[in-house]
Amino acid sequence: MAGKDIISVTFFYKDGSIRVSMGALESFGLPKFIRFLINPSKKTFAVEPCNRSDLSGVHVTYTMSGLTAGFRTFSVLLVEQIYEFMNWDIKKRYRVYGNYIKEQNVAVFDLNHYGFVEDLKYYGKEKPYGKKKKKTNHKS
Repeated sequence: MAGKDIISVTFFYKDGSIRVSMGALESFGLPKFIRFLINPSKKTFAVEPCNRSDLSGVHVTYTMSGLTAGFRTFSVLLVEQIYEFMNWDIKKRYRVYGNYIKEQNVAVFDLNHYGFVEDLKYYGKEKPYGKKKKKTNHKS
């Protein structure tokens, strides 16, 4: 899978960062603002576009450079809360793959289906899932 086709979020305790993949942002049509939703009891995390007037919204800036394509923001409190209720190792960077729900215009991530990133490699218990590029057959 190419990086731009993947819907994922990555959390890093050390700097309190949350990175939303380019695939997730493209699903929304490259919004100017997004907000994060969390349900600790169901252990789900969601990203959805919002308006500038939304007090919980975050302004999105885009980078288009290889491995770092996507959007990264910082929320030490939110990341600490996620690591705490998920009982994650604070030394690891975690990635969660999700799905875009078109009818609700939201990307949803089941935090129980996670892996961790080390030296730019993903190590997960399960294979990534989410939006995938369609294969096409070319006839010559």
